[in-house]
Amino acid sequence: MKTLVTGAAGFVGQQLLVHKPNFIGVDLRYQECAGAFCDVRNPEELISLIRKFKIDKIVHLAGVQYLDYVPKKAREDFFSSNIEMAKALHFAACQTNVKRIIYISTDMVYGSRVVSPVDENQETCPIGEYGKSKLLSERILGDESRTYSLCILRPRLILGRGRQGSIAKLVRLINSPWPILLIGNGQNRYQFVSVEDVCEVVIKMLDRETEGVFNIGSENPPTVTELFDVTLRNLGLKKRIIKIPPFLAFGILNLLDSAGLSPLAPEQFKIANIDYVLNTTKLSRELNWRARSNDSDLLTEAIAFLK
Repeated sequence: MKTLVTGAAGFVGQQLLVHKPNFIGVDLRYQECAGAFCDVRNPEELISLIRKFKIDKIVHLAGVQYLDYVPKKAREDFFSSNIEMAKALHFAACQTNVKRIIYISTDMVYGSRVVSPVDENQETCPIGEYGKSKLLSERILGDESRTYSLCILRPRLILGRGRQGSIAKLVRLINSPWPILLIGNGQNRYQFVSVEDVCEVVIKMLDRETEGVFNIGSENPPTVTELFDVTLRNLGLKKRIIKIPPFLAFGILNLLDSAGLSPLAPEQFKIANIDYVLNTTKLSRELNWRARSNDSDLLTEAIAFLK
């Protein structure tokens, strides 16, 4: 029997296939990177693929996220593809011999009313369309009618060589003559997790029957001020850092967002000044696992690779 990886041409998907080249990778956009073409929103295509390759396990990575172009209006419709994929995947799995699904969700399902360290029992209250679509996808895949075991992983921001999105924006800012702007006093913590750690957890979880929700993140993340101080020193750079009061930053970014010019979506910048650290005790206990990479090294490597 085989393991199917959806979204295999994405950042995590490509790395997972490096570790497990025998996995069947599918993607809608870049067939040459994935191995097979499949629209994960189409249950009939999924059923055909699952039966063709005798799939019994699925790692669901495919999704629309902020790495893609996000319209300033109708964002609920834009992110609805995540929900469509979950519905199709649930239906296809129940119609075939799929026994196990690992779903890579997001920490954004928790929203902004978090109390660190954030454990898996904390109330979910996403503040944006992306987080809402991922939370609804979790619930669809976890429907009581399912015939498969389900493990949901909620990672913090995944970093590694080749990461794009907000990191690419940060690199452009570092290369510009402008200072780095921080929202808040910089004493909050903003946690990362390495793509290698995520892949290790996924591979280990595939061989277990464990069900439920698990956070993934680094250990002992530094404050944002410490993070940038160490990262800039590692890169041999001198850069001025300006700290902006949240109310002022949010006002400016909300105006820019309404005009389609904000570098970050509200779902991203409204948690930028929050102490936001996921508690990974549950995952460590289940897998006897510890994150291998620290946040400063991860950010340094990601920026150095793109510079």
